[in-house]
Amino acid sequence: MSTLFYRRFNLVWPAIQSVREILHHYLKQMKVSKEDIDNTGLVLTEYLSNLIRHSEGEDGVMTLVIDNIKGGVALTIIDNTQFFAEFAQDKQNDRSAVINDGQLKEGGMGLALINHYFPQYQYYEESAQNHFRITLTSNSDKTKVVIIEDELSTLKLIECYLKDDYAVYAFDCEYKAHSFISKHDVDLLLIDLNLNQMLATKFIEQINRYQHLANLGIIVMSIDDAIDTIKQTVSVGIDDYVIKPLNKEDIQLICERVLRRKKDTLRSKVKNAYSNNLIELDSNKSLSVFGSATHERSGDFVLNYSNKEKGEHFVFLVDVMGHGEAAANTASELKGFIYGLVKNSNDLSSMVNDLNDAVINGICINKDKIFTLLGFKFVDDTLEYINIGQPSFLLIDKQNDTVMSLESSEPIIGLNASYQYNSKSLVLPSSAYIIAFTDGLHENSDKFSASEEFIKNKLSEMSFQSTEFQTQLWQKCLPDLTKEIDDSTLLVLNKV
Repeated sequence: MSTLFYRRFNLVWPAIQSVREILHHYLKQMKVSKEDIDNTGLVLTEYLSNLIRHSEGEDGVMTLVIDNIKGGVALTIIDNTQFFAEFAQDKQNDRSAVINDGQLKEGGMGLALINHYFPQYQYYEESAQNHFRITLTSNSDKTKVVIIEDELSTLKLIECYLKDDYAVYAFDCEYKAHSFISKHDVDLLLIDLNLNQMLATKFIEQINRYQHLANLGIIVMSIDDAIDTIKQTVSVGIDDYVIKPLNKEDIQLICERVLRRKKDTLRSKVKNAYSNNLIELDSNKSLSVFGSATHERSGDFVLNYSNKEKGEHFVFLVDVMGHGEAAANTASELKGFIYGLVKNSNDLSSMVNDLNDAVINGICINKDKIFTLLGFKFVDDTLEYINIGQPSFLLIDKQNDTVMSLESSEPIIGLNASYQYNSKSLVLPSSAYIIAFTDGLHENSDKFSASEEFIKNKLSEMSFQSTEFQTQLWQKCLPDLTKEIDDSTLLVLNKV
């Protein structure tokens, strides 16, 4: 099991919309059926509505956890309210139990919905907190392989060789295959050199323009073993050229080799190309940025702006949900708009409230786009900050060798026109690190229960006095290689 998402929310009405949007994004990415996504939204809306109603006037919080499990996804809501536990446990112990709707306001209806759509739900207490958990089936968690071969007998044979280990999509028509590939994430392509309507080289040149296929492995199959043909085919950017006929063992070994090579190449790219981007803020503060925010086309970005006359430094870490060109385009629009705000104001709260108004009114980005934001303002030894949906950031006092987690997350921007965002402030130690990161940094890791705990575990192995502290931390935190690799950013501010 690996955790895809872990975040705390205040039990306020805007949290419902935030949770629904987040669930829709992650469940769609995990290939959960539209029907299950709709049912999940309905059930959790009812469940959270009851939590909020019964916590009004209190500082209630809940945590949403999305886990990637074998064959699907598990969703868990963790809270410390008491109103639901007795009835939910009775319902779980006795599926025929009758719930009196009036006793829990709409609680009875909520339990009826849960039992109808997810009869195998779990409700249990752990560490003095309630856990409500449902599981959903993913349509396919296998590596996706597309085969294009115009000879039907060969096509069926290769499909038979691979179907036990991969999700195989077989096409005898290159145009149908092109339509499929242009709309789906595919891991590996096996293509015959001489197709009915075009050469494989032309087909490959056409699909090379798709950003979402940047890590696609390509194997060309042919009976032509001429050196000139092989050289010409390799020149368009393929991973292997194999001579037909091929037996089952040959096909399986070639696919494994190409997929492993693509994985190793991408890991090397992340480690080497995504190096430390060092920014000097002033004589005693520097900013190190690692990961996808250093890449021009990414859904993550870091924006820094300094007003040297006033001694003010602003730093924003933004994570746009989604991947590929769509997220990168939204990030680019946001970055330009935030830059305009910070140039014309020195008040962090006002900037964020203006940004909220702009998103709600569709001025800077589409309203259906979701992003999280962590904003800092530094003036001498004072730090002002505001956290909107990002993981808690960490403050390290280097002299006293202590680590403090600063938890303060506001509702997602663009959901509530009347909500007023307010920053918080603190005085920094004389020598300190501030560590912030997007949630993609620890995606698909099974060794953490919360984002800040993941980082703290890494910090326990390190010396805060090391001159290579920032780079060493990034190397230790490099995420496991997945398709979420473009969503991993680490930001370290060093105050000396």
